[in-house]
Amino acid sequence: MAKKTKKEQYAINWAEAEKHRLWCFRKGYRIYPVTKDNQNYKIAIELGVKKAILSTEWDKKYVHYAVCDAYKIVYEKHNP
Repeated sequence: MAKKTKKEQYAINWAEAEKHRLWCFRKGYRIYPVTKDNQNYKIAIELGVKKAILSTEWDKKYVHYAVCDAYKIVYEKHNP
């Protein structure tokens, strides 16, 4: 297989991403980036008092893609 370009790697169907985001909002999830050095970011997921921080680090330039991916992960895991 050919290696994906940056544009293909970060291609997002924004209509589907909005559906995932809306479902997570209604269920009470909070998903946001956290950082210590303002260059590398991790994604935090909260539901009530439960909190998890994903181990993957993202560059500041691509952190919004990571947030969209986190919404998609939560949606696919918990939506019947």
